[in-house]
Amino acid sequence: ELGHMRGAYKIAEAYHDDIFSQDGFSFDPTTAKHFITTAATSSNSVLLVAITNDEEGEVVIGDAMGSIAPYILDNSVQMAILSSWFVVEKYRASGAGIKLLRAFESWAVSHGANWIIAGCTTMFEPDRIKTLYERMGYKPFDFSMIKEV
Repeated sequence: ELGHMRGAYKIAEAYHDDIFSQDGFSFDPTTAKHFITTAATSSNSVLLVAITNDEEGEVVIGDAMGSIAPYILDNSVQMAILSSWFVVEKYRASGAGIKLLRAFESWAVSHGANWIIAGCTTMFEPDRIKTLYERMGYKPFDFSMIKEV
């Protein structure tokens, strides 16, 4: 739905402002719109949005985006990758994040996923998110680092 896409663009900007702007990452609206549009329209990816009604009317308060692909070492294994999962700060205790994650899991299973990979940037309450993931059945799998070059 077009209104939800506009809301998802705003969420992408809020995600950037909340997490990445402090480390000098710039926000490119054109790239964000392309990424979101691709997630919403590709058969192997998904864009899910959390919506609430408040004094402004219907508002997008969070999103989850991800994709599914064969595992690089075994084509019989389908890996779903949660590439973005964000809820606007004032709604973080509302349950919207858990609903988004559960909806992503359902989408992944319905598209043949054997595994889901979900991560968290260390810029945003990693211990809290790790605990939440573990409560929902996830276990540590990978370790990533980033370096500007």
